[in-house]
Amino acid sequence: MNKQLTLAATLAALMLSSCKPATQNTIEEQEAAPRDITTSITATGTIEPVTSVEVGTQVSGIVSKLYVDYNSIVKAGQVIAELDKTNLISELESAQAMLSSAQSDYAYQKLNYERYKNLYDKGLISANDYDKAKLSYDQSKQTVSQRLESVKKAKTNLGYATITSPIDGIVLSKEVEEGQTVAASFNTPTLFQIAQDLTQMRVIADVDEADIGDVREGQRVSFTVDAFPNDTPTMISSSSPASPPTPPSTPLSSTTPSASPPEPFASPPTKPCSTTARPSMTQPTPRRPKSGSSKATPSSPSP
Repeated sequence: MNKQLTLAATLAALMLSSCKPATQNTIEEQEAAPRDITTSITATGTIEPVTSVEVGTQVSGIVSKLYVDYNSIVKAGQVIAELDKTNLISELESAQAMLSSAQSDYAYQKLNYERYKNLYDKGLISANDYDKAKLSYDQSKQTVSQRLESVKKAKTNLGYATITSPIDGIVLSKEVEEGQTVAASFNTPTLFQIAQDLTQMRVIADVDEADIGDVREGQRVSFTVDAFPNDTPTMISSSSPASPPTPPSTPLSSTTPSASPPEPFASPPTKPCSTTARPSMTQPTPRRPKSGSSKATPSSPSP
């Protein structure tokens, strides 16, 4: 009885399996040909103007007036800020008064020296008296020179209280407000950052030490910014100076691509924005790649 049940189940399984359609395997064939192997390197950096200047001050004081703000268009030599000049004017007047005193003393010592010289030539005074008169005359002459330099320095410091723009451009950042005190004791405080031309931008990207060896000048680089995620302009990478190591992390290197960005990147931003640079390189096969390839290739000629 068990044998008959087993035989019936086997026959039923065979009948069901014979009802399924047969599976056909398709094989796609392609002609063997050289292909390009592309390696992409992703790095994060910042986009910034090619030329920008940090404007500071060499004297300390209180910011009395500001004539520009963010995104202001400025010209070279234009006054953009002024510091309080009360103390600087006082120093200049004091230096001028000391100069006048030194000049008066010099005039007296000169006349006194000439009198002593005439008496010495006639043999009426000793050589010691003549030498003392000549020494006083020489010292007064040197004092006048020192006072003149003090007046020049005071005038220069007074001129530093008027801050002017060194280049034509646009104000990217303003670090001070009216009434704020700036101290230039140890370093020059930054008041403004001015970009010369916002249609010429560059990307400063930190590339990992393991990848920088594959980056070459002239390779295509694409980047994106958070403000315009759907736009991916491309540009040619320029020379990439290596940045110093940052312990304890891996030493980093910087690539500096530069180009004229299309709209909307040409619109003046208020400050540099973060970006991601993706330099790509291709290791070509012995055959020259096709002209229609969308992959990036090194600038060095094929052998």
